[in-house]
Amino acid sequence: MPENVHFPLPYLAISILFMVSTFGFVISFYLLVKFLTRKGRLSGFQKLCLVKTIPNIIVCSSFLLWVIPLSIIQPLEVSRLPNVVVGQVAGADECGYIYDPKFFTWTPEPYQCADFQLNVLLYSVFALAIISNSLNFITAMKLLFSNAFGLGMSQVDNARRRRRRVMMFIQSVVQDCLHMVDLINCTYICLLSSDLWFQFTFLTLSFVLIYALDGLVMLHFHPELQPKFMQPRQTSMVSKPMFTVVSIIN
Repeated sequence: MPENVHFPLPYLAISILFMVSTFGFVISFYLLVKFLTRKGRLSGFQKLCLVKTIPNIIVCSSFLLWVIPLSIIQPLEVSRLPNVVVGQVAGADECGYIYDPKFFTWTPEPYQCADFQLNVLLYSVFALAIISNSLNFITAMKLLFSNAFGLGMSQVDNARRRRRRVMMFIQSVVQDCLHMVDLINCTYICLLSSDLWFQFTFLTLSFVLIYALDGLVMLHFHPELQPKFMQPRQTSMVSKPMFTVVSIIN
């Protein structure tokens, strides 16, 4: 982009990034604490959710501690090493994914290595999402149509078990699709316009928003971990005894 181009309404963009990254950090950190302090043994799926909170926290923290301060300070030069470390752990020079505070965008470095690495990441996420969702779908269908009465389960327990497995499947699909959407945004959608706010939306905001939404999805599908103000209120009907007073006047 030309050097004389300035990002319009920069503090609006900074405010949006701050709110989204803070929201994502708080939710994922809350889930991490809840999973770690949960009574009883965690299931395999809950352990997977616990692990997923860690990259969510790291990404949201990188925005709070690196992206937003850089965007406010607007330094003339940004050291490449910390910029690459925050963006990703690069194995070689010219393979980094860096943040440009002048244009508020995360972009791969303009080298063949960085482009190749981005393509590998894109196709890897697509392949893993397809494999993961296929296995989840097969498992969900198997459990949905299986007969659990032979295992000594009651009809109520069987229905509860099926519902839990289906919800796990839906959560996995939604989370996989979120990251696919982010990669589509940063690989294809961002090419549709060179407008700075368009680039900001589909490169930078999409990046942190996906990780914030990932934590929100996990919180939604684990109602037992939700804070009390998010749980539906159950109005209890208190039956008051009724007394009939019979007055006998002699």
